[in-house]
Amino acid sequence: TRGPADRAAFVYTSGGSPFDQDACNFTCLPLTYRFGPNPEDCATCPSNPCDAGFYRGPCTDTSGGDCIPCTNGSCAVGQYRAACHGRLDSYCTPCTSAPANAAYLTPGAPEDQDNCGWECLLGFGLVGGACAPCNLSLTPGAGYYVPHSDNCSWECAGDYYRAPPARCVPCSTSPCAVGYYRGACARDA
Repeated sequence: TRGPADRAAFVYTSGGSPFDQDACNFTCLPLTYRFGPNPEDCATCPSNPCDAGFYRGPCTDTSGGDCIPCTNGSCAVGQYRAACHGRLDSYCTPCTSAPANAAYLTPGAPEDQDNCGWECLLGFGLVGGACAPCNLSLTPGAGYYVPHSDNCSWECAGDYYRAPPARCVPCSTSPCAVGYYRGACARDA
């Protein structure tokens, strides 16, 4: 015969009869798990912390929530791995270290640090840790900002050359006088 204390940890779900309760199926109550074949074999799920590098798995009817190694490995570009703790495994989460007008280039390194590599977007330059708009007014088609440059570097397109103060001027296409020739148009002349 089982007493009220035994019934607090489990519930009969089917089978048996009032005279043969041992033939019944049972399930452990929430926050308890089954460690043996009998209804008395339900125990409270452990709540003690796991060692560093482990997290406690879920406590279910048939599992007491074992300590499981944390997931390791690099995340996608622009993400780092948040630490596992308690009942949570580690997971990839967005980096937050880049300023506005920047794009991430790498995942966190080491993998569990919010320090993803980044660069300013095209048309923005690094000024005091922020990506500020470049203040050049380049004529569309004549000049362009250099990709992957944090200092607003710019160049002139193929049929233009660089002229002071900061502009791109079309290369001359007029004919030369007899006996003269025109050299190549240099972008940074």
